[in-house]
Amino acid sequence: AYAAEGGRADVLAYNPAGLGALAGTELSALYHAGFSGDTLLSAQGGFRIPRGALAVGAAYYNAGSVEKLLVNGDLVEISGERDVVAQAGAGFALPWAGLSLGGAAEVLHSQLVEEIEGTAVAGSLGVRWELPARGLAFGAAAQHFGGPLTMASDRVRLPRTVRVGAAYRLTVPAFGSLQGLGSAEPFEPGADPHAFLLLAELVERTVERELTYAGGVEYEYAGVLAVRGGVRQIARGTAAVQRVFGAGAGARVLGIRLDYAIEFLPFTALHRVGLTIVRRAE
Repeated sequence: AYAAEGGRADVLAYNPAGLGALAGTELSALYHAGFSGDTLLSAQGGFRIPRGALAVGAAYYNAGSVEKLLVNGDLVEISGERDVVAQAGAGFALPWAGLSLGGAAEVLHSQLVEEIEGTAVAGSLGVRWELPARGLAFGAAAQHFGGPLTMASDRVRLPRTVRVGAAYRLTVPAFGSLQGLGSAEPFEPGADPHAFLLLAELVERTVERELTYAGGVEYEYAGVLAVRGGVRQIARGTAAVQRVFGAGAGARVLGIRLDYAIEFLPFTALHRVGLTIVRRAE
Protein backbone atom coordinates (compact mmCIF):
# COMPACT_ATOMS: atom_id res chain seq x y z
CA ALA A 1 0.00 0.00 0.00
CA TYR A 2 2.74 2.43 -1.02
CA ALA A 3 0.94 4.75 -3.47
CA ALA A 4 1.03 7.62 -0.94
CA GLU A 5 4.35 6.79 0.73
CA GLY A 6 7.42 8.89 -0.04
CA GLY A 7 11.07 9.32 0.80
CA ARG A 8 12.18 5.79 -0.12
CA ALA A 9 13.92 4.43 -3.20
CA ASP A 10 11.64 1.39 -3.45
CA VAL A 11 8.56 3.53 -4.10
CA LEU A 12 9.85 3.52 -7.70
CA ALA A 13 7.91 0.26 -8.09
CA TYR A 14 4.65 1.77 -6.73
CA ASN A 15 4.52 5.51 -7.36
CA PRO A 16 7.59 7.35 -8.73
CA ALA A 17 6.24 10.65 -7.40
CA GLY A 18 7.28 9.49 -3.91
CA LEU A 19 10.91 9.91 -4.98
CA GLY A 20 10.45 13.67 -4.68
CA ALA A 21 10.65 13.29 -0.88
CA LEU A 22 13.87 11.23 -0.87
CA ALA A 23 16.21 12.91 1.63
CA GLY A 24 19.56 11.42 0.60
CA THR A 25 21.04 8.30 -1.00
CA GLU A 26 19.42 4.91 -0.49
CA LEU A 27 20.14 1.37 -1.65
CA SER A 28 17.74 -1.49 -0.96
CA ALA A 29 17.41 -5.17 -1.86
CA LEU A 30 14.59 -7.69 -1.34
CA TYR A 31 14.34 -11.49 -1.40
CA HIS A 32 10.87 -13.04 -1.62
CA ALA A 33 10.46 -16.81 -1.32
CA GLY A 34 7.39 -18.25 -3.03
CA PHE A 35 5.48 -21.44 -2.28
CA SER A 36 6.22 -23.65 -5.30
CA GLY A 37 9.94 -23.10 -5.87
CA ASP A 38 9.48 -19.61 -7.30
CA THR A 39 11.58 -16.69 -6.07
CA LEU A 40 11.73 -12.94 -6.58
CA LEU A 41 14.84 -10.80 -6.20
CA SER A 42 14.78 -7.03 -6.53
CA ALA A 43 17.04 -4.05 -5.88
CA GLN A 44 16.60 -0.27 -6.05
CA GLY A 45 18.86 2.71 -5.62
CA GLY A 46 18.08 6.42 -5.47
CA PHE A 47 19.87 9.71 -4.86
CA ARG A 48 19.01 13.39 -4.55
CA ILE A 49 19.22 15.89 -7.38
CA PRO A 50 18.12 19.55 -7.31
CA ARG A 51 14.39 19.65 -6.45
CA GLY A 52 14.00 15.89 -6.62
CA ALA A 53 15.62 12.49 -6.92
CA LEU A 54 16.55 9.84 -9.46
CA ALA A 55 16.22 6.09 -8.97
CA VAL A 56 16.95 2.87 -10.82
CA GLY A 57 15.79 -0.64 -10.05
CA ALA A 58 15.75 -4.20 -11.31
CA ALA A 59 13.80 -7.34 -10.46
CA TYR A 60 14.28 -11.01 -11.38
CA TYR A 61 11.53 -13.61 -11.07
CA ASN A 62 12.03 -17.36 -11.47
CA ALA A 63 8.87 -19.48 -11.46
CA GLY A 64 10.80 -22.67 -10.69
CA SER A 65 11.30 -25.77 -12.79
CA VAL A 66 8.89 -27.90 -14.81
CA GLU A 67 9.33 -31.29 -16.45
CA LYS A 68 9.69 -31.59 -20.21
CA LEU A 69 9.35 -34.81 -22.19
CA LEU A 70 11.87 -34.93 -25.03
CA VAL A 71 11.18 -36.67 -28.35
CA ASN A 72 13.57 -39.48 -27.36
CA GLY A 73 11.51 -40.23 -24.27
CA ASP A 74 13.81 -38.57 -21.71
CA LEU A 75 12.24 -36.45 -18.97
CA VAL A 76 14.26 -33.34 -18.07
CA GLU A 77 13.72 -30.36 -15.81
CA ILE A 78 13.72 -26.89 -17.36
CA SER A 79 12.85 -23.41 -16.14
CA GLY A 80 9.13 -22.72 -16.39
CA GLU A 81 9.37 -18.93 -16.55
CA ARG A 82 11.97 -16.24 -16.06
CA ASP A 83 11.21 -12.52 -16.02
CA VAL A 84 13.61 -9.58 -15.78
CA VAL A 85 12.42 -5.99 -15.29
CA ALA A 86 14.65 -2.89 -15.34
CA GLN A 87 13.31 0.51 -14.26
CA ALA A 88 14.54 4.10 -14.16
CA GLY A 89 12.56 7.01 -12.82
CA ALA A 90 12.55 10.47 -11.29
CA GLY A 91 10.45 12.43 -8.85
CA PHE A 92 10.32 16.19 -8.46
CA ALA A 93 8.90 18.19 -5.57
CA LEU A 94 6.94 21.44 -5.74
CA PRO A 95 7.24 22.52 -2.07
CA TRP A 96 5.03 25.58 -2.43
CA ALA A 97 2.11 23.33 -3.43
CA GLY A 98 2.98 20.25 -1.39
CA LEU A 99 3.04 18.29 -4.63
CA SER A 100 5.47 15.77 -6.09
CA LEU A 101 5.34 14.53 -9.68
CA GLY A 102 7.14 11.48 -11.00
CA GLY A 103 7.61 9.19 -13.95
CA ALA A 104 9.41 5.96 -14.74
CA ALA A 105 10.32 3.87 -17.77
CA GLU A 106 10.68 0.10 -17.67
CA VAL A 107 11.82 -2.76 -19.87
CA LEU A 108 10.44 -6.27 -19.36
CA HIS A 109 12.01 -9.43 -20.79
CA SER A 110 10.12 -12.68 -20.30
CA GLN A 111 11.10 -16.27 -21.17
CA LEU A 112 8.83 -19.33 -21.05
CA VAL A 113 10.07 -22.96 -20.94
CA GLU A 114 13.49 -21.75 -22.15
CA GLU A 115 12.18 -21.47 -25.72
CA ILE A 116 9.67 -18.62 -26.08
CA GLU A 117 10.71 -15.10 -25.14
CA GLY A 118 9.77 -11.51 -25.70
CA THR A 119 10.50 -7.92 -24.64
CA ALA A 120 8.25 -4.96 -23.96
CA VAL A 121 8.73 -1.31 -22.99
CA ALA A 122 6.32 0.55 -20.72
CA GLY A 123 6.04 3.60 -18.50
CA SER A 124 4.46 4.84 -15.28
CA LEU A 125 3.31 8.27 -14.06
CA GLY A 126 2.42 9.39 -10.55
CA VAL A 127 1.44 12.30 -8.35
CA ARG A 128 1.68 12.77 -4.57
CA TRP A 129 0.20 15.51 -2.39
CA GLU A 130 1.47 15.96 1.16
CA LEU A 131 0.15 18.02 4.06
CA PRO A 132 3.05 17.82 6.55
CA ALA A 133 1.28 19.84 9.26
CA ARG A 134 -1.51 17.27 9.35
CA GLY A 135 0.66 14.20 8.73
CA LEU A 136 -1.41 13.31 5.67
CA ALA A 137 -0.37 12.35 2.17
CA PHE A 138 -2.32 11.19 -0.89
CA GLY A 139 -0.95 9.51 -3.98
CA ALA A 140 -2.03 8.09 -7.32
CA ALA A 141 -0.13 6.29 -10.06
CA ALA A 142 -0.77 4.69 -13.45
CA GLN A 143 1.66 1.86 -14.10
CA HIS A 144 2.87 -0.42 -16.90
CA PHE A 145 1.25 1.43 -19.79
CA GLY A 146 2.93 0.29 -22.98
CA GLY A 147 3.69 -2.94 -24.73
CA PRO A 148 2.31 -5.33 -25.76
CA LEU A 149 4.64 -8.21 -24.97
CA THR A 150 5.09 -10.36 -28.07
CA MET A 151 5.67 -14.05 -27.27
CA ALA A 152 6.13 -16.10 -30.45
CA SER A 153 2.90 -15.41 -32.41
CA ASP A 154 0.96 -14.12 -29.38
CA ARG A 155 0.67 -10.52 -28.25
CA VAL A 156 0.07 -10.20 -24.51
CA ARG A 157 -1.09 -6.98 -22.86
CA LEU A 158 0.90 -5.82 -19.85
CA PRO A 159 -0.78 -5.73 -16.41
CA ARG A 160 -1.80 -2.08 -16.50
CA THR A 161 -2.41 -0.91 -12.96
CA VAL A 162 -3.94 2.18 -11.34
CA ARG A 163 -3.18 2.86 -7.67
CA VAL A 164 -4.84 5.39 -5.36
CA GLY A 165 -3.75 5.60 -1.74
CA ALA A 166 -3.48 7.61 1.45
CA ALA A 167 -0.96 7.75 4.30
CA TYR A 168 -1.24 9.16 7.81
CA ARG A 169 1.79 9.64 10.05
CA LEU A 170 1.52 10.41 13.76
CA THR A 171 4.41 11.09 16.15
CA VAL A 172 4.17 11.10 19.93
CA PRO A 173 6.55 13.34 21.95
CA ALA A 174 8.92 11.75 24.43
CA PHE A 175 9.01 12.40 28.15
CA GLY A 176 12.50 12.44 29.59
CA SER A 177 15.75 11.60 27.82
CA LEU A 178 16.19 8.46 25.73
CA GLN A 179 19.23 7.05 23.97
CA GLY A 180 18.68 5.93 20.38
CA LEU A 181 20.45 2.72 19.38
CA GLY A 182 20.84 3.92 15.81
CA SER A 183 22.24 7.34 16.68
CA ALA A 184 25.16 8.69 18.66
CA GLU A 185 22.96 11.53 19.94
CA PRO A 186 20.53 11.08 22.85
CA PHE A 187 16.89 11.97 22.44
CA GLU A 188 16.14 15.21 24.21
CA PRO A 189 12.86 15.94 26.01
CA GLY A 190 10.24 16.77 23.40
CA ALA A 191 11.72 14.45 20.74
CA ASP A 192 9.42 11.98 18.99
CA PRO A 193 10.52 8.36 19.63
CA HIS A 194 7.04 6.94 18.97
CA ALA A 195 5.87 7.05 15.36
CA PHE A 196 2.77 5.50 13.80
CA LEU A 197 2.18 5.10 10.07
CA LEU A 198 -1.13 4.05 8.53
CA LEU A 199 -1.40 3.20 4.83
CA ALA A 200 -4.41 2.39 2.65
CA GLU A 201 -4.72 1.79 -1.07
CA LEU A 202 -7.06 0.73 -3.87
CA VAL A 203 -5.52 -1.10 -6.82
CA GLU A 204 -7.24 -1.66 -10.16
CA ARG A 205 -5.78 -3.98 -12.76
CA THR A 206 -7.43 -2.48 -15.82
CA VAL A 207 -6.86 -5.38 -18.22
CA GLU A 208 -8.41 -7.95 -15.88
CA ARG A 209 -10.93 -5.39 -14.51
CA GLU A 210 -10.04 -6.40 -10.95
CA LEU A 211 -10.29 -3.96 -8.04
CA THR A 212 -8.49 -4.91 -4.83
CA TYR A 213 -7.40 -3.15 -1.65
CA ALA A 214 -4.42 -3.13 0.71
CA GLY A 215 -3.72 -1.54 4.06
CA GLY A 216 -1.21 -1.61 6.86
CA VAL A 217 0.02 -0.05 10.07
CA GLU A 218 3.56 0.43 11.41
CA TYR A 219 4.78 1.40 14.87
CA GLU A 220 8.38 2.59 15.06
CA TYR A 221 10.29 3.25 18.27
CA ALA A 222 13.09 5.83 18.27
CA GLY A 223 13.63 5.36 14.54
CA VAL A 224 15.30 2.05 15.38
CA LEU A 225 12.75 -0.74 15.94
CA ALA A 226 9.52 -1.26 14.00
CA VAL A 227 6.64 -3.72 14.01
CA ARG A 228 4.08 -3.93 11.21
CA GLY A 229 0.82 -5.58 10.27
CA GLY A 230 -1.34 -5.46 7.19
CA VAL A 231 -3.92 -7.02 4.93
CA ARG A 232 -4.36 -7.12 1.18
CA GLN A 233 -6.80 -8.66 -1.22
CA ILE A 234 -5.60 -10.77 -4.10
CA ALA A 235 -7.85 -11.75 -7.00
CA ARG A 236 -7.36 -14.47 -9.58
CA GLY A 237 -10.76 -14.19 -11.21
CA THR A 238 -14.04 -13.55 -9.43
CA ALA A 239 -14.12 -17.10 -8.02
CA ALA A 240 -10.73 -16.79 -6.30
CA VAL A 241 -10.74 -13.60 -4.25
CA GLN A 242 -8.71 -13.99 -1.06
CA ARG A 243 -7.87 -11.76 1.89
CA VAL A 244 -4.24 -12.19 2.96
CA PHE A 245 -2.84 -11.02 6.31
CA GLY A 246 0.79 -10.20 6.96
CA ALA A 247 3.12 -9.18 9.77
CA GLY A 248 6.68 -8.01 10.01
CA ALA A 249 9.45 -6.31 11.94
CA GLY A 250 12.46 -4.14 11.21
CA ALA A 251 15.57 -2.83 12.91
CA ARG A 252 17.90 0.02 11.95
CA VAL A 253 21.40 0.63 13.27
CA LEU A 254 23.69 3.38 11.95
CA GLY A 255 21.93 3.78 8.62
CA ILE A 256 21.43 0.07 7.89
CA ARG A 257 17.90 -1.33 8.09
CA LEU A 258 16.96 -5.01 8.08
CA ASP A 259 13.30 -5.93 7.49
CA TYR A 260 11.41 -9.21 7.62
CA ALA A 261 7.81 -9.92 6.65
CA ILE A 262 5.54 -12.95 6.46
CA GLU A 263 2.22 -13.34 4.64
CA PHE A 264 -0.27 -15.99 5.66
CA LEU A 265 -1.96 -17.59 2.66
CA PRO A 266 -4.62 -20.29 3.22
CA PHE A 267 -2.22 -23.04 2.13
CA THR A 268 1.24 -21.70 2.98
CA ALA A 269 3.26 -18.78 4.33
CA LEU A 270 5.40 -16.47 2.20
CA HIS A 271 8.58 -14.85 3.54
CA ARG A 272 10.36 -11.64 2.56
CA VAL A 273 13.71 -10.29 3.72
CA GLY A 274 14.92 -6.79 2.88
CA LEU A 275 18.14 -4.85 3.45
CA THR A 276 18.38 -1.08 3.07
CA ILE A 277 21.35 1.30 3.39
CA VAL A 278 20.49 4.96 3.92
CA ARG A 279 22.75 7.99 3.81
CA ARG A 280 21.07 11.29 4.55
CA ALA A 281 22.08 14.37 2.57
CA GLU A 282 24.18 16.90 4.49
